Amino acid sequence: MRFTRVAGLCLLFALLLSTPANAQQNYRSVAGNVNWGSASSWEVQIGNDWFPSTSYPGQNPGTGTVTILAGATVTIDVSVPPQNTIGGLVVSGTLQFDNTSGRVLTVGAGGVTIAPGGQFNASGTTQDGENDTHTLTIQNGGSLTNNGTINFRRPDGANFDVVNLNLSGDLAGTGTSSTFNNITFNGTNNQTITIGGTIDNVQAVTYNNTGTAPNNRIINQSTVFTDALTRRQRAAGATNISTFTAGNYVHDVDETYLVSNASITIPAAMTVTAQKGIMDFATGGTAQLTLNGGDLIVTGTGTGTAGQVNCGGTVIVTGTAVNGGTLTISDGAIMRVRQSATTAGTAVSFIGTSTINVQSGAQFLIGDPVNSTGDLVAGENNSFTRYMLVDNATVRVYGRWLVSAGVNNTNTTFDIDNESQFIVSENVINVGAAQTCNLGRATIK
Repeated sequence: MRFTRVAGLCLLFALLLSTPANAQQNYRSVAGNVNWGSASSWEVQIGNDWFPSTSYPGQNPGTGTVTILAGATVTIDVSVPPQNTIGGLVVSGTLQFDNTSGRVLTVGAGGVTIAPGGQFNASGTTQDGENDTHTLTIQNGGSLTNNGTINFRRPDGANFDVVNLNLSGDLAGTGTSSTFNNITFNGTNNQTITIGGTIDNVQAVTYNNTGTAPNNRIINQSTVFTDALTRRQRAAGATNISTFTAGNYVHDVDETYLVSNASITIPAAMTVTAQKGIMDFATGGTAQLTLNGGDLIVTGTGTGTAGQVNCGGTVIVTGTAVNGGTLTISDGAIMRVRQSATTAGTAVSFIGTSTINVQSGAQFLIGDPVNSTGDLVAGENNSFTRYMLVDNATVRVYGRWLVSAGVNNTNTTFDIDNESQFIVSENVINVGAAQTCNLGRATIK
């Protein structure tokens, strides 16, 4: 027996010596209920065999794939920082955070996969009644694929234990159930949202892809993800749950996305593209959708479907001399602004350096056709250039078409081409000063 044990240890030592120094070390959990931060909870792979580990995954640099075996329950009781990133994570058993707030788990390009029957939870069955917040960061283009169960927002007495997700890759899978807290899409290449199954909640979402166009898209093709965002926004009322920071969010799903009830801004580093389904912005009557150097594109897919954008409040297209805002409606798409306005006022305003393109069979419907309310207004500051192109498309302004009459207003141009229609105040029922149009010194082509 003693000879066999010594021989086994010698074999293990020889295998360790034969392993390249830069090789990643794969881990798998042992059976039972164990803690992540204990070496005895793990086995390591050497060749085709598995041996007891002398460290836990992420304790040192060089961790490869970590597997939580079916039947095992592993509690994360330590943080795994970015310098000790795990190569990949596969959960076939149960993985859960403990009750110490602030745990961090960092996973690399291999991403995180929850297998059928697997669970990844914000906490276990033993809770402390506190609000414990943890972070899962999947970097280097790694994806999150849920084919089991995720619960990243778990009730804990009167509070919640939550996991905030920073995701640089795709969100996928057909899992039994997914419950998310805050999700930030922060990749540097294109990301796709295709997750299916049941999504019970997405508490908030931030789009912050810092890649270089055209490799900075966050493409949403998931009906259940869109539905979850819409349900959450309805419940949140005047608090917006969607934040647009950088990249190009592409709405590529035949579903309605309630983006915001309150005012919302698309900044200079951001493009929003609606090419399928419907996106609803600023549904409150006094809310504003502001393109502050950012771009909003309402377009079609080229296969007979087109996107639609609705804004209940005012659309403001603006920007600096360097970063102008752009609104583009094309390929049979439709954009409606203040379509239920009962009082007169601005519906669309382009004031700084800004461009509005309506083209290729698109429709831009401004104001309420019944009450003749909702104006198209251009600013007069000659330091900025304002340009509106209508090319083989239709613009209907149910209120007034206004350009300030200031003598210096020479930097606003309306270019109406190619059998387009530009119809103003077509349903006016009370003709008078309140319904007059004023084009000032704008250029009309």
